[in-house]
Amino acid sequence: MLKKEFLDETSLDETEVLGEAYYNDKDKVPLEEYKIKKLNLYKGLFTELIRLLAKKNYLEAGEEMF
Repeated sequence: MLKKEFLDETSLDETEVLGEAYYNDKDKVPLEEYKIKKLNLYKGLFTELIRLLAKKNYLEAGEEMF
């Protein structure tokens, strides 16, 4: 969804997000916003994954103690 929205905003008729050199100046702001949103999504995903793995490890360590 995020990728599709970005590609709809740009002037290129591409199906993949390309590097900065392919976009003109008016497309660089949406490109930067796309990169920031994508980075924040990955950061949230990995934060949640780390939290769940820590909880799993804590629960497994607790089982071994009893």
